[in-house]
Amino acid sequence: MIYCPNHSCQAANPEANQFCQVCRTPLPHRYLWAVGAGVPSLAVGNLLGDRYQHQQSQIFLDTQPAFPPTAEGQLPAWVIPYLHLSIYPRHMPRPYSLQPVALEDGSVHSVLLLEEAAIASYAQKPDHAPQLLPALVEAWTTATALVQLDWLFQIAQLWQPFHAERVLQTLMMPALLRVEGASLRILELQPDTETQSSAAALVGLGDVWQPFADQAQSAIAPFLNQLCQQLKQGVFHSPEQLVDCLNQAIQQSSQRQQLTFDWATYTDQGPTRQRNEDACYPASGTVSQQTVTSLAAGRQPPHKLVVVCDGIGGHQGGDVASKLAIATVEKALTSFLAQATVETPAAIALEIEKAICQANDEIARRNDSEGRQAQERMGTTIVLALIYGNDLYLAHVGDSRAYHVSPLSCRQLTLDDDVAAREARLGYSLYRQALYQPGTGSLVQALGMTSSKSLYPTVQRWVLDEDAVFLLCSDGLSDNDQVETFWATELLPVLVGQRQVAAAGQRLVELANTRNGHDNVTVGLIRVRVAQQPSTAVEPTLATPQPLSDRLGTETTAPLNSPSSTATALSAPVQSAAPRSRQSMGCLVGSLLALSAIAGTLVLLLGPALRRPTVSGETTAFENADFAAVATGLSRWPPSLNSAPAVDLSVGRFVQISQGRSASPAEAALILQNEPGNSVNASLPASANPASIEGIIPAGGIFQVVGTQVAADQTEWVRLRVCSIPSGATLGDRPSESGSLPGQLPPPAPAELLNLLQPGQEGWIQVSAIASGVQPLSNLGVSQRGVCIN
Repeated sequence: MIYCPNHSCQAANPEANQFCQVCRTPLPHRYLWAVGAGVPSLAVGNLLGDRYQHQQSQIFLDTQPAFPPTAEGQLPAWVIPYLHLSIYPRHMPRPYSLQPVALEDGSVHSVLLLEEAAIASYAQKPDHAPQLLPALVEAWTTATALVQLDWLFQIAQLWQPFHAERVLQTLMMPALLRVEGASLRILELQPDTETQSSAAALVGLGDVWQPFADQAQSAIAPFLNQLCQQLKQGVFHSPEQLVDCLNQAIQQSSQRQQLTFDWATYTDQGPTRQRNEDACYPASGTVSQQTVTSLAAGRQPPHKLVVVCDGIGGHQGGDVASKLAIATVEKALTSFLAQATVETPAAIALEIEKAICQANDEIARRNDSEGRQAQERMGTTIVLALIYGNDLYLAHVGDSRAYHVSPLSCRQLTLDDDVAAREARLGYSLYRQALYQPGTGSLVQALGMTSSKSLYPTVQRWVLDEDAVFLLCSDGLSDNDQVETFWATELLPVLVGQRQVAAAGQRLVELANTRNGHDNVTVGLIRVRVAQQPSTAVEPTLATPQPLSDRLGTETTAPLNSPSSTATALSAPVQSAAPRSRQSMGCLVGSLLALSAIAGTLVLLLGPALRRPTVSGETTAFENADFAAVATGLSRWPPSLNSAPAVDLSVGRFVQISQGRSASPAEAALILQNEPGNSVNASLPASANPASIEGIIPAGGIFQVVGTQVAADQTEWVRLRVCSIPSGATLGDRPSESGSLPGQLPPPAPAELLNLLQPGQEGWIQVSAIASGVQPLSNLGVSQRGVCIN
């Protein structure tokens, strides 16, 4: 029995019927992948927690998808990396529910159920049994050279964040690497068995990748063989160098590729709103097509921009904000891309970010000039797609979304900038559990609310090497999981050529108005068709890494993504570089701006209480060229915690401290004190001695060490100045959707967000309280330095 989403009726035999037998509502079939020590004790066919039906080995079906899932008890440490790494939605499954399982020996273990897992659910054919997506080793030999490079490129991008979460072993075990077309999907995480540097671990990657090089397409086989030799010899000193080499190989391999784009944009006021505060670019009703072919070296490739904005402020000017944002972004990017030189991915991503920040400041200045404060300020969300040559760049702020449609799934590529997502990615709660708490739907950032110094757009890059459909939309469509419900009937036909993008876009607006109807709705739909051409041979010399100092510019801006958002999200740094010379820049930093680079650094910062322990025992390595199956029975229960290395806290250093969770007064929190060496313990609740407390450290905030001192009891103290904090760490000016009753405010934000230190404040803290939860930072950009700019 599966419950109908409208909560009022049920439908039997859901596997054989796509619709509720009573009201004909489409039934979401949410298949979940189970991990944990209790999984082997669960018999196929039985229910877990009276709700989750065991379909086959480790695959469960949620029989009550219309009701919020539950998480029993405190989240165990081994679950936390899944939450931190959920900032990579293209690759990672997301924790859905945590269920206790009693074993025969009387012990109780947790089973974690993962949604968005590497499962082919065949939504368009619900009578088909679910099965795992093919392993990378199974799909390798039949893939094109460009897709093969793209898969390895995605692994390289995930290297640093996986190392930070101590699950790097996952990327060394091909059985855990699944593929959906050109997208790499992680089946589950495997804890590391030993602690080693990221660079040292790269040596072993050469052996893991050697079988792939031996069976690679002829156009790239010499390059990959050379790359593996360089890895095994320890020539690569950082994952960024590996990303750089693979990125250049992708650019060379795709020179003969031909792409055709079809797009359409529509916006509608909706049945209940008095005005349309949404806006789109190109103008609503635009339908067009463009073919991109290979160009001579040095010529500027064509580009196309699609933008969706959802205004905030109602009669206060949400429609003005959305239109102003589009006009500013379009003007800035068009001017930049009209230059004669071919731009690097780094430069393009940086300009997208700068254009969004410019739009933010334009709206903020308008608010300031009109004396608007707090809830009176107008603002807007934004999501955009920029096609440039063979790449597609996605960027967003707020809760307007981007989706990717493949033959097997529709995946959300952006993570909403709301409190629920922030709580999940910081490791405090499962997302769907947080989603149903009061106030967690509040946005933590939107354009126009504050200065761009506190704005952190998410920017991702997508290599276009397969047919795909991308959907941009406001929450008038995405609310209540409407995209996930109807993608198979409305968007899949576009992908396979059975429906035009114009007809599909109009149909999505109609569905939004009839199924939701509470808001304006805007959609931008892009269909990508790839004409397969012989791949250009990649020069083996590209496998030689270049020193990072030769490829990086003099200044690196690494703004923090909103803790409510991502890729991209979780207060994580976006590594975008301002190149000293665009011609010499190459593609290194651009690769850092791709989806898998977004937020990669912050996962290093989350404190030892949230870190993944190590495990003892052996795991089977993938060693032979015959793509032998990797042994199962992975150890998932690490026994001990790793100690954190010492960090330089000398005066002038910039650091990011993650252990300072924005906790309520009833919970322990890291606090700054007005004097060193007083009687207040730095780990006590902030309410312990209010007279000595400066405030609670905001998680993900960036600080500068401005003083050091040894107290009378010989304890070491440092004085920290708050330089910048993640957008959303204060909700005093939080944006709210329009349409509320006069005088009605949105639900209050969680109490833990209200007493945090703000930029410019200073205080003392004991070194021992923060040493294990500190990450040193360098090459900071303007937005990260904030008030510490000088």
